[in-house]
Amino acid sequence: VRMFSVSLFNFILHINFRRMFFLFFRLVLAGCKTGTEVDSLTASAGAVPVMTSYIDEEDYLSLLDDRFSNTNVDIVFGYKDHKYNGTVEAQGAGTRYFSRWSYRIHLKDGTSVEGLTDFNLGAQITDRSMLRTELASALYRAEGFPVFSSNYALLSLNSHNEGLYLIIERIDSSFYRRRAIPLQELVKVGFGSHFSFNIPNYPPRNFSKEIPNDANLNNLSDLIHALDITSDDQVFTEISKYLNIPEYLRYHAMTSVIRAQDNFHNNFYLYKTF
Repeated sequence: VRMFSVSLFNFILHINFRRMFFLFFRLVLAGCKTGTEVDSLTASAGAVPVMTSYIDEEDYLSLLDDRFSNTNVDIVFGYKDHKYNGTVEAQGAGTRYFSRWSYRIHLKDGTSVEGLTDFNLGAQITDRSMLRTELASALYRAEGFPVFSSNYALLSLNSHNEGLYLIIERIDSSFYRRRAIPLQELVKVGFGSHFSFNIPNYPPRNFSKEIPNDANLNNLSDLIHALDITSDDQVFTEISKYLNIPEYLRYHAMTSVIRAQDNFHNNFYLYKTF
C-alpha cells in the first residue's frame, strides 16, 4: 500500500504561461461589460463564454434561505450554444457569507460541460484580479501535482449579471480516474484541522473522508500519531511509512513561495493509492 500524497484543491487549475498574457487583457475587457452588454461578448472570437442560467423563483428563494445547508434545486442553463438541465447548490464555506456565491452544479441526462458532469462555479470572491488561481496553478502543475481543470465563464442568473466565474473540476474519484491514478482513499482537510493530538483534535470534526464514503479515519490518525511521537532524527524513516515526504516538501515549498498560507490547514486533500 502506498503512502498518502498531496492533491491540491482551491488554488490550482489548468493554464499555460503563453496564454496568460492574452487572457489577462481578455478578462479586463470582460470586466468592463455589464448588464445587457454581457451577451454581446459571445459575438467576438475568443471571448469569454456566457452561461445563461435560470432557476424557478420559488426554488431560488429556497436556495437563498438555506445558504448554510446543501439545499439543491433545479437549474437550466445555456453554454456554448447548448442547453443543459441540472441541479445547483451553494458551494464552499467562507464564500457563503458574501452576496456573490460559489455554486456546485450536477448535470442530468449524462450531459457534460467542458467534459464534466459535476463541477463547481467558483466566484473567486477574495481575488479581484481573478488571476491568482491561474498563476498558482501554473507553478503547481510545473511541479507535477494533480491539478484540476477550469475555464472562465460569465454567469447570468435569472437575467442578472453575476460576473466572471471559474468552471472548476471537482476533486473526486473521476478526477483521479481521468489521470489514471489508482485511488484507494481520499481525505479532505477542512477548517480548523491539526496534524497533532497534542492539542485538542478530533479528526472527524475537521477532516472529511470522501472515498470510500465511510467514517474510517484510522490511516489519517496513524499519520497524526506518528507525527506526534517521532523524534527529529527519525522523521524520514518513520513518517515515510505514512506520507510521501519528498512530495509534501515540494508542496510546502511551492505553497510558501506563493504565500497561500490557508493551504497549510485547509483547501487540500490527502490521497492514498494502491
